[in-house]
Amino acid sequence: AVVSTQSIATMSFLSLLLLVSSSLAQETALLTGGFNGYEGGREGCELLNSACPVPSFPANAPETGTGREDHITAITEDGLILSCGGESGDGTDHLSCIYLDVAAGAWLQHSTLNAARLKATSVVLPGIGLFIIGGFMELSTELLLVGATEWEMGPTLPGTMETVSYYGICSVMLTHTEFMVIG
Repeated sequence: AVVSTQSIATMSFLSLLLLVSSSLAQETALLTGGFNGYEGGREGCELLNSACPVPSFPANAPETGTGREDHITAITEDGLILSCGGESGDGTDHLSCIYLDVAAGAWLQHSTLNAARLKATSVVLPGIGLFIIGGFMELSTELLLVGATEWEMGPTLPGTMETVSYYGICSVMLTHTEFMVIG
């Protein structure tokens, strides 16, 4: 078989392009909302190390409020980028979860939490779903099963409201069925 130098150059370029794309994908971070220290909840969302624009959170939407701070953002096993809980800049608690619809270039309503989740933590367990754990004045957890659009109440965290605070915490998956809450 005869392979031209042009074919070799094209294959090398495609390999390099795939390698660069792969490397950049591993170094990309999505920042969503947050507290700006002055005006409350940010609406802005930014994708770092990419030329791909990310839309801001909905502004003045009755079901999702304006801006979002002290929330969680997670990628579910089925690929949804969900932002849940937190509060608006005016202090209104969010019970909503919105997802990033990349094709539409917008954040859209996904589901509603059972409890307010300010400064909660989250963890995805493969084959099970997304847990949101604790939050300010919360000993409860919620579970969104893979592919579901309704939250189920999960196990209650140990302790009492007088002795334990489960906000400003983090969680780490230990096995496919276990996680640890730290903080």
